[in-house]
Amino acid sequence: MIVLPTLNGGIKLVIEREQDWDNLKSISDDAAEDFSKRFSLLMDEDSMWDEIVEPELKDQFSSQVEFVEKQVELAFDNSVDDFEEELPEILITEEESKIWYGALNQARLSFEEKFRKEIEDLKETGEIENREVVRALFRNQFYFRFQSQIMDHTMD
Repeated sequence: MIVLPTLNGGIKLVIEREQDWDNLKSISDDAAEDFSKRFSLLMDEDSMWDEIVEPELKDQFSSQVEFVEKQVELAFDNSVDDFEEELPEILITEEESKIWYGALNQARLSFEEKFRKEIEDLKETGEIENREVVRALFRNQFYFRFQSQIMDHTMD
């Protein structure tokens, strides 16, 4: 996948191969965990976090993931027939880039939580035997590089 800046401060994703689609579609699956609960563990019981802040965070987090999922689905559906004629693209405005960044961040945090033990084992042994973990590591690297591109092109 190629990430290019646009003249209006956004970015354009150029999809080069099927693996790009797979990685983009995986964002919503990988970001499925509800992180609003995790933050509530840091607050004291008197803070009213559960009643006031957590529902808003939950809505924000889920809306980021849903937005990205819909953009990817729409772009994929519109490009299936045209893939051989020209490379499909996803245009992301400067405002939308923050939504994408948030969804990618959720996917990466969820990955780190889900595969914490495997990551520690990898650091110790330098080996991974589980192919699911290997694929997840590659997706996590994809998400990280994509976030870096978003920061480089759309955020000050």
